[in-house]
Amino acid sequence: MITITSNINQVVARLKAYEARIPTKLKMLAERLAEYGKVSIAAGFSAAAYDGDSSFSVNVVETANGCSVVVNGQAVAFIEFGAGVRYGYGYPGVRPPGIVGIGEYGQGQGANLDGWYFGEGIHTYGNQPYAPIYYTAKELRAKILTIAEGVFA
Repeated sequence: MITITSNINQVVARLKAYEARIPTKLKMLAERLAEYGKVSIAAGFSAAAYDGDSSFSVNVVETANGCSVVVNGQAVAFIEFGAGVRYGYGYPGVRPPGIVGIGEYGQGQGANLDGWYFGEGIHTYGNQPYAPIYYTAKELRAKILTIAEGVFA
């Protein structure tokens, strides 16, 4: 009887030790997912062809519940969602509130099938949606179990 009680106590002690490590493991998981996301998003924005100022920054920010990947830059929305008559279509996801519809940016001049002008006579038909944030999120959803297994192993 003493052996069974001793074994149960050892198992309980190991479970409590594992339970104590869960918050640290969850933080590690959030950090790894965010770091992977940061690298993937930066690669996607770097590969995008955009006629204007395409400079951007990608940072990981700790939040109360984990981490967020924050992308800043003047053209982030244009590169992510696309713009204009010919190239604004084809975004693979749902546009969030505040992202204008096709042809609505620039006082509706995007609806002109001959293209439109902005700035100092710069002509455009728009930009295709590259969606690096969307595709990174999709990729992370597919890899989350593998990454979590590595953290919790």
